[in-house]
Amino acid sequence: MRTRGSSVRFLFVSATVPNIQDIAAWIGSNRQLNMPAKFGEEFRPCKLTRFVIGVPRSKGQNDFAFSKSLDYKLFRALQQHSVGKPIMIFCSTRKGVFTAAEQLMKDYLKAEKGRKSLPWSHSK
Repeated sequence: MRTRGSSVRFLFVSATVPNIQDIAAWIGSNRQLNMPAKFGEEFRPCKLTRFVIGVPRSKGQNDFAFSKSLDYKLFRALQQHSVGKPIMIFCSTRKGVFTAAEQLMKDYLKAEKGRKSLPWSHSK
């Protein structure tokens, strides 16, 4: 981000990032204009619930294989924690968005066929 030049301005907004100071430092600036604004949970119109699910990494597994293995665990986590609730999933790359979405679609269709609980209903 720093290599884009001083004439470019960036505005980053997230409703879920607790470490905004670290992100501001990473983005950096030659000027003192990058003052992050941090708001507490009291500004949120609805309570945000976070779940952290630990997933062990196989010995010798590279980053790409590990990331792909997480796609297969995503639907089950949504079944456990997000039935009937809004869902937001963060993926680190564009390709990761597509692979996660494709796996979610496969798992959804399999669960629907087996009449299992679904994290979301069909759109109307």
